[in-house]
Formats: sequence, C-alpha cells, structure tokens
Amino acid sequence: MKRSMSTHWKRLRVYFRRYFGQNLKVRRPLGMTAETDTALRIWSIVVNAEDSELLYNPVTQECYAEWVDVNNPVYLFLESGRLRIVNTVIGYDVFLKQAEEDWCTECFKREVNRRRSEFKMIALGKVMHSLDDLEVRLNRKKDTPHVTSRGGGSIGVPTSNDYIFTQNETGC
Repeated sequence: MKRSMSTHWKRLRVYFRRYFGQNLKVRRPLGMTAETDTALRIWSIVVNAEDSELLYNPVTQECYAEWVDVNNPVYLFLESGRLRIVNTVIGYDVFLKQAEEDWCTECFKREVNRRRSEFKMIALGKVMHSLDDLEVRLNRKKDTPHVTSRGGGSIGVPTSNDYIFTQNETGC
C-alpha cells in the first residue's frame, strides 16, 4: 500500500510540473548509474554548446539536438523515457527514469529560452534603432525648407519630381 502511494505522488508531481509548474527548478538527479551520468553530461554539453542546433516537437514533446565538430556530427534525441545518442555510425540508447528525463527536458528548455530571449533582444534592438533613425530623419526633414510640386512651401531647390512636373508643364 505504501509503495503504490509513493508511485501515485511521483506521477502527480510529474503531471503537476508538466502542466502547471513551468517555473519550478528541477535539480540534477543523484544516484545514477555511470552510463546515465555520462549520457546526461553529454546531453548538457551538446545542448549548451553555442553552435548546436536545437529542435523541439510540440506534438510528441521530444527534444532534438545536433552538434557538428569537424564533420563528425553528434545527434541526440530525448524521447519518452529514453535518450538516444548517435555518434556518426554508433548509436546508444540510455533509458532514463522520470527525474532524469525531467532534468534533461528542463536543461533543454532553459537553453532554448535563453536563445529565444537573445534573438528577441537583437531583433527588437534593430527595430528600436530603426525607429530612432526614422525619428531623426523626420525631425531633420521638418527643419529643412523644401518646395512641393503644387507650388506651396518655401522657395528652395526643386526636387526631382518638381523638375519633371515643370518640364511637362512647359512642353519641353
């Protein structure tokens, strides 16, 4: 009876984290086998590498990572209860407990979120820079006198459109 209650609470915790606890901190599990520990270290290194490519499938909730080092690609697939590591020709399947899988998923999500935030800041920085430039150009244009094609405005050098309009008017 006690064992089934413990399993019930573990499952409840998993569901809670999956649906409600997006900001909960997941700690690296302790007491893993040597194979699992090595696989999780490889996962962490590849996911956190700046030149790695990270992909996520929202339908199956699987995480994928690719890292290429001098034409030797390493592919990682975090699937339900399993971490697959493919190193060129050799493939390894490491079966994970729920806590280990949660840690790998959290590590992946944290890195994807960091990259997304960095991308967003760069993109928004360009927009703000463009808006600042636009404002400067508009203020500069407002301060300079100009001639419009309809004859209004101050006297100055005609623009290219005014010159064409004047030529058509005189019949030249």
